[in-house]
Amino acid sequence: MENTGVMAGLTHGINFTVATVQKSPAEPEVINEDEVQQNELKRANEVLLVVGGFGSQQSPIDVVEKYDPKTQEWSFLPSITRKRRYVASVSLHDRIYVIGGYDGRSRLSSVECLDYTADEDGVWYSVAPMNVRRGLAGATTLGDMVYVSGGFDGSRRHTSMERYDPNIDQWSMLGDMQTAREGAGLVVASGVIYCLGILSLRCRNGRELNG
Repeated sequence: MENTGVMAGLTHGINFTVATVQKSPAEPEVINEDEVQQNELKRANEVLLVVGGFGSQQSPIDVVEKYDPKTQEWSFLPSITRKRRYVASVSLHDRIYVIGGYDGRSRLSSVECLDYTADEDGVWYSVAPMNVRRGLAGATTLGDMVYVSGGFDGSRRHTSMERYDPNIDQWSMLGDMQTAREGAGLVVASGVIYCLGILSLRCRNGRELNG
């Protein structure tokens, strides 16, 4: 089994997903050490995954790359099934979820999952779509659930939040945020979900643009 962690970012205008995957030994031992030592062991087995984004002409791509800090080498993994940028992403247990985004024509509600235990390189497959199309949404996990909030659907920013239960492959709408947000971060601290920040793109005359 493997434990996975994920983070997503927008760097120099290039949207991408970076996932950290902690690969456990084939026959894991029971570790009776404190939490710090356990976290150090997990970090020793991490790899980074970079998913999607855009290339030349800002065209969305489907490329997935893996970086292994131990060997300091990059390698390719199977591509996601749909080219997309402005994605949100999380990891939960042994799976990585790539959520929503923009395919160059419209914002997406579709979700892809990488099962990192089914094959050495992982296997991508589709799971239930969100109820709302979202590009640049915030995403996180809490317990055994995936949470997504905000984002842009091509015409407006959203205040809504929804929750995905992988056990039944179903999304449920939750309460709205007070402020519509796009490009915000969604994080968990002490069992509470926080949505932080907002994307604001402005042209030379100061008019706000949507991503």
